[in-house]
Amino acid sequence: MFGKIKQTLTGLSQRPNLMAALRNLGWLGFDRVFRLGVSFVVTLWLARYLAPELFGVYNYAIAFTALFSVLAALGLQGVVVQLLIDKPDQIGETLTSAFVLQFIGGVVSVLAGLAIAIFLHDYEDSILVAVLSLSAINLFRFTDTIRFYFEAKVQSKQLVIFEGAVFSLIVLLRVIFIVTAWPLMYFIWLLVLEAFLTAVAFAVLFFKNFDVRKLAFVRDSFFGLLKMAWPLTLAMMATMLYMRTDQVMLASMLGQQAVGIYSASVRLTEIWYVLPSIVVSSVFPRILLEMRSNLDRANRATDLLLFGFAVVSLLVAAAVSIFSINIVSSLFGLDYLEAAPVLSIHIWSSLFVFSGLLSSRWLVAMSMQQFVLISTALGAIVNIGLNYLLIPLYGVAGAAWATLIAQLVSSVLINACHPVSRRFFIAQISALSLVSGLSLLRWWRLNSSAANSLGGKNSE
Repeated sequence: MFGKIKQTLTGLSQRPNLMAALRNLGWLGFDRVFRLGVSFVVTLWLARYLAPELFGVYNYAIAFTALFSVLAALGLQGVVVQLLIDKPDQIGETLTSAFVLQFIGGVVSVLAGLAIAIFLHDYEDSILVAVLSLSAINLFRFTDTIRFYFEAKVQSKQLVIFEGAVFSLIVLLRVIFIVTAWPLMYFIWLLVLEAFLTAVAFAVLFFKNFDVRKLAFVRDSFFGLLKMAWPLTLAMMATMLYMRTDQVMLASMLGQQAVGIYSASVRLTEIWYVLPSIVVSSVFPRILLEMRSNLDRANRATDLLLFGFAVVSLLVAAAVSIFSINIVSSLFGLDYLEAAPVLSIHIWSSLFVFSGLLSSRWLVAMSMQQFVLISTALGAIVNIGLNYLLIPLYGVAGAAWATLIAQLVSSVLINACHPVSRRFFIAQISALSLVSGLSLLRWWRLNSSAANSLGGKNSE
């Protein structure tokens, strides 16, 4: 047994790309788990302090702003990281184009959000002020390009340190505001302050680690990046619609208290999304390199990730469904008890979200951006339509069912409709049914036997 462990560690040490990915995964994992854990505890405290109705206003403002954040993000993450890896000689052009695109998108998103917010909420002062204030966050999204740069280099340590410092300060202020009973708007303004300070920290880090003289605006690079990104932008917009429109529709159909109840269940579901997000962000750039040189190894790595995601999401969904009442009452309090049946439905969407995160990156790597747009647009249409039908019939639980079905359609079933993505669809179904685990186990045994045989011959 110890010989196999030693052999495995020796093999890892001889693969510098994998070791770099694992180190990067460690830093990203520490950062996400630490921030998520602390933020989750403080959010529970905030939810109890605000009570369902004000907590609904808080989450409604976040959801409304998120709908327009797509115009600032522009779906550039996968595209920019891929270009930085594939074309290192054009790094300055790529970064400059991404900076400019995201800054323009941020301005457009703020103006669009302000116009629609004023149109919808001219008679609701507290909601309007919350939405208008939070829209400012999208002005700082252009510094996400710096995150893409460090992600492509598989160097997340410095980002983690800078972000952690900003996060710690905001958490401290949020706790002080809760203890001293400050009004809702101050918690909204803390979110804006966090976005601003993070942007400043990223800028300092970028100037410290990158020769800005390499930045250059090239017209062809700019429009080439825009051409690659626009399908993903529309896809992200569709994603945001079916991830956030349920809260917006609940507010208009049932009121802000329903949003607060639903948001409690969403928070308890989305806390698990950090796991696949960390793994995919850190490991997929290396899978991308393998796809260029060794497709079989890349496919095995993809199958392994999908199987791992399936096992974890199945275990989590089953446990949370069984103990939903205990979880909600102990964490959020009796005021949020109506969220328990909603949670027991909503948590099962994690099965499709986990594999969907990997699916979207894989499809981009296969130059299928327009297919990503179609799949997410279909998911948005399904979600909006089902929300319209199910919320009047089943209340808040109807929104959970709508999200679950929409995720199944857009993250899994749609992949069966294209010859290129059909291989990935089969891998998803095999993973969700746990069949792929048997294939991976058989592959591991064959390789272990071969390695042992080789070791025996060498010893002779």
